[in-house]
Amino acid sequence: LGAVYLDLGRHDAAERVLRKALQLNPADPWGYNALVELFLTAGRQLPEALSLARKLVELAPTAPHHFLLARACAANGDRAAALAAARRAIELDPDRAEYERFRRQTDGGR
Repeated sequence: LGAVYLDLGRHDAAERVLRKALQLNPADPWGYNALVELFLTAGRQLPEALSLARKLVELAPTAPHHFLLARACAANGDRAAALAAARRAIELDPDRAEYERFRRQTDGGR
């Protein structure tokens, strides 16, 4: 349901449903992922997005989750941490051009 609200742009409703999902199942990475995406897309609650992204990577240290952490770090102005997370995403999945593009953009084109 949270994903449906997110797709419809109903951010407040999506946030309520996603927070409830996290309360019910705090070990499920999906809720963290969706809530971080919501906050980054909406450009709000960025410090919380960063905290949730860190928790997400602890729960499931996959390439997409490291990339989401990189985006959350960048949104919070932490370029060094964004680059480190992007590099880890690239190590885990070197075939995703999106990760390398983000790394280069964040690293000033290098």
